[in-house]
Amino acid sequence: FTAGDSGFLQQERGNRPCTIVISGSCNSFAIGQFIALAEHRALVKAWLYDCDPFAGTKDTSASRERMMNAKASLDQMYRADPNDPRQNLDAPHPLATNSMLQHYANRMQQKYQI
Repeated sequence: FTAGDSGFLQQERGNRPCTIVISGSCNSFAIGQFIALAEHRALVKAWLYDCDPFAGTKDTSASRERMMNAKASLDQMYRADPNDPRQNLDAPHPLATNSMLQHYANRMQQKYQI
């Protein structure tokens, strides 16, 4: 917006930022890059506006409890026998969370050779 001759604000053409994403394929790597770009933009905006995007979130006690449950599950998966098919039958987490935790537990087992 600029001040016109009469003193009123007038909308000018141009100056409309946009983001164009061009990708050769729509695979998991490209989607991951797109999600990372969106998260980066959100954090840069928070930094520019000098605000904490995580402050004032409601339900912090429930979030803390979920985090502690995930940590306990990760510890349990880390200490479990990877060849035991009975493990994780009563998983308290959604499938995606459980799969991610199992992946990290397997990586930790490989790294520390339990």
